[in-house]
Parts: sequence; C-alpha cells; structure tokens
Amino acid sequence: MNKARSNPVSALAMHGALIIYTLIAMFPVFVILINSFKSRKAIFREPLSLPNSDSFSMIGYETVMQQGDFFLYFQNSMIVTVASLFFILLFGAMAAFALSEYRFKGNTIMGLYLALGIMIPIRIGTVAILEMMVATGLVNSLWALILVYTAQGLPLAIFILSEFMRQVSDDLKNAGRVDGLSEYTIFARIVVPLVRPAMATVAVFNMIPIWNDLWFPLILAPAEETKTLTLGSQVFIGQFVTDWKRSAFGAFHGHPAGAHSLYHFLTPTHSRHYVRSREMIKVLIAGLGNMGFSHAMAHHNHPDSQIVALVNRSKSFPQSELDQYPLYTDFHEALGKVKPDLVVIATYSDSHTDFAIAAMKAGCHVFVEKPLSTTVADAKRVVQTAIETGRKLVIGYILRHHPSWMRFVDEARNLGGPYVFRLNLNQQSTGSEWETHKNLMQTTSPIVDCGVHYVDVMCQITDAKPVMVNGIGLRLSDEIAPDMYNYGQLQVTFSDGSVGWYEAGWGPMMSETAFFVKDIVSPNGSRFHRRWQQGGLGRCRRPH
Repeated sequence: MNKARSNPVSALAMHGALIIYTLIAMFPVFVILINSFKSRKAIFREPLSLPNSDSFSMIGYETVMQQGDFFLYFQNSMIVTVASLFFILLFGAMAAFALSEYRFKGNTIMGLYLALGIMIPIRIGTVAILEMMVATGLVNSLWALILVYTAQGLPLAIFILSEFMRQVSDDLKNAGRVDGLSEYTIFARIVVPLVRPAMATVAVFNMIPIWNDLWFPLILAPAEETKTLTLGSQVFIGQFVTDWKRSAFGAFHGHPAGAHSLYHFLTPTHSRHYVRSREMIKVLIAGLGNMGFSHAMAHHNHPDSQIVALVNRSKSFPQSELDQYPLYTDFHEALGKVKPDLVVIATYSDSHTDFAIAAMKAGCHVFVEKPLSTTVADAKRVVQTAIETGRKLVIGYILRHHPSWMRFVDEARNLGGPYVFRLNLNQQSTGSEWETHKNLMQTTSPIVDCGVHYVDVMCQITDAKPVMVNGIGLRLSDEIAPDMYNYGQLQVTFSDGSVGWYEAGWGPMMSETAFFVKDIVSPNGSRFHRRWQQGGLGRCRRPH
C-alpha cells in the first residue's frame, strides 16, 4: 500500500493542502456571486460582506435579462465549444493514429510540420482567415468559429495523442488484425479506449481557451444571433464606467478628435477593413460647422480613413486641406453617388433623423452628433433602423472623452450618493456666435442641445434611474421663433434620492456671472469642475 495513504498525518496534510487550494480558487467566484446581489455602492463599500436588507439588489440580473439574450449566448458558446472539441478529438485521434501506427516516407517531417501549429499563434493569420470566411459566406455563423477552433486545437491534440498511442502495445493491435478486425475497428475499439486519459487532457486544454475567447467571435461572428457568452457580456463593459453588479455596463461614444474609436468599433464588421490599408473606411461628412469641420479634419488626418465627399448647406467653408474633396449641397445625392461605409452627421439636429435613417438603409454605419433626434419618437425610429439593418450607430458625447470630465466623474462617483447636481452653461453670445445660436434654435433649444451632455454626466455619476424630470423655459429675444426659448432649466430626480438641475441660455442678454457652474455635492463632500483656461484641463477639489 502507498505509504502516503497508510500514514494518517501525510493523508491529512495532503487533503488539507487540497482544501486550502480549493478555497483559494473558489474565493473569487464567491465574491462575484455575493456582489451580484448587491448595489454598486455596497460593492465598493463592503465588497466581502454578504447582502443584507440595505444592500440587496436584483437590478444586475434584471438588466442582464433586459439588455442581452444571455440564454442564446450561452447556447452559442455551448454549441461552439462542444462541436469544436468533438472535431478536435475525432480528427486529432485519427491523425495521431496514422502518424504513430504507420511508417511511411515523410512521417517524421509530417509530425514536425503539424507541431509547428503549437508554436505559431493562429491569430497571426486573422486576415487570411477572415478573407476565407467572407469568400465562403461563413461570416456571422457558428461554423466559422467551429472551423477556426478545430484548426487551432488540432496541432496540440495530434502531438499529445500520437505520443500516447505509441505506448499502446503492438501485440494488442496485431491480435485484433489476426481476428479479422479492420483498421477502423482497431482504432475505435482498442486504441481509443486506452488513450482516453490523454483525450480528456486534450479536451481540457482546448475547452477553456475556446469558451473564453473574445477575439474570433468579435471578428467572425459579431451578429446578435451568433454572439458567444464572452462577446455578449461585453455590452456591460464600458470604456470609462464599469457597473460591477451587472458585470459591467457601458456605452461606446465617439468625438471629433477620436476617429480611432470609430475604427476600432467598425472594423470587426467588414473583412476589407482588415485587408486594405487607406481604403478601409470610406467616409462621408455631412455638415461643416465647428463640430463637422473637426470631424472632417480628424478623418482627413487618419491613416485608415478616406473621405469620399463632404456635404454642406453652402458651397463655402474655411480654406483648408479639405478643398480637395468633392462638395455637395444635397445629402441624399452625395449618399447615392459616393457609396460610403461610414456617414458622419454633424448638421443641425432637425436633419439628424432623416439623414441617419437614409444612411443606414443605404448600408452605411453612422456617427451622429448629439442630440440623436429632436423628439423621443424620432430617436426610437433611428434606433429601430439600426437594429433592423444591423448597422453601427454611434452618438458623439465629447465629455466622455475629455480628460478633466473623466476625472470629474470618477472622483464624484467615489464620494457616494445621494448627490446634488448643480450644472449650467450660459453663453453670452454676440455677432457671428449669436447668429450661429439663432440658427441652432430654429430646431433645438439650448437646454436640449447642451443638456444631453450634462444629464449623461449625472447618469454616469449616480447609479440610480431618473424617475422625474421637470423643465422651465423663457423666450428672451424677439429674434427667435415665438415657440422657441433661449433660456431653460431642467430638474431631475433619481430613484436613490439624488436631485440635479441644469440650465442653459444663449444670447447677448445672458449674464457673465456664474455662467459655468459644475458642482457635485454629497454627504461625503463635494467636487467642482473648474472652467479650463487657455486649453488647460479642469480641476476638481476635495472636501476640506
């Protein structure tokens, strides 16, 4: 009998070490489980405590069920993993049997060639794989993943199984041949049962990387109906905000100087974005005002962007490198002629809905400056079109990318709520700036045009849902339409008791006193955003 088994002290030490290892391995799972039933504040305040009456919350599970079809994602992951393992073990065992059983010219070279697959990462061939899948029509299908994972796992499977099969007694196999068994029967009934431990090892080595992989699902099968569990969970992971109780919730947003973000977002959906260089994305820029011009220059300077046309209401805009591009005054004419991949919409907000829907129906992805639409109904139409066409829809929120605002949000969140939000942006505009504001107010009031930024900031900071919104407004100039107002204020109440107000006003009559207030107050202190001077970043103060 084994001495370790016969010695109680050795057995106790061995089992104790295994129990300790098991507890260490299971501890992160335990922490994740208990925190999934707690609110965000409770997670950061007492991450190791059990949920109680104050901290218990099911909103994480509710959000997961509402924002993603996780049963479908789990089913897809299961199908891909099981099918891939089946083919890896089947073809790997058959190839290993041939290499280990038969001696032929090039046997050793063949084994070494197959072993190279262990040393060379399959991701190096991503471009070629993507081209192949597009050519065969397998993009956005589970077969694309199954085939790739099978190819990925075969080298290691053949290497391990061939070594084990060489240890199987030749006498057993020869006895089977004497009894009249075929080579297939010898393989299936004699060899495979004897190497089952090795096959289990191969299955374990391949199962975990396949189940956890994000790279190939993101590139080959990003469609909603083919998402795996790993890819589907990414919808809850944002660039700046991570909601731990929901396994992270975030949003993707772009900004004028951030053209790189658009390319990272769009690239997985088209094979040619990986294959060609400067022709990756053909861009149509609509609107050449302040924001539109910034977008156009960003794409002009981006190495992977090709501006195919510009659209502006007038034929004039600041002299620049953009003069080389075709200029249209009619958006729909330009859209039909140049066939872009991406449309950037930085026009007045009353055209956002029609332009975005037309672009997506033409097969284009869309980046649109805020606000998405002038009414909730129109915004829903745009979103529904994006869902139906499978096009990417990105809304520009520059404050989510400004370093000082990122810091402001982060420090305010660390205070913990409930919060009081005091935000405004009143602009005393004259001359050409007032003319621009009057043009904007033909469709959008200041509180809507700017308020979307600051309500978004409130939502980033507090974890609660808005439950009530009130607003007031006043027309302070005869130079704008009778039903428009150039001063407005809104008040927002959140489910956790947080409250906030935001005001915005445009025009020569606006006061220059307290025109830039960005103040957050909580029971644990306050933070304020100081207006940046001469391009400097804002700063936040800590409670005294």
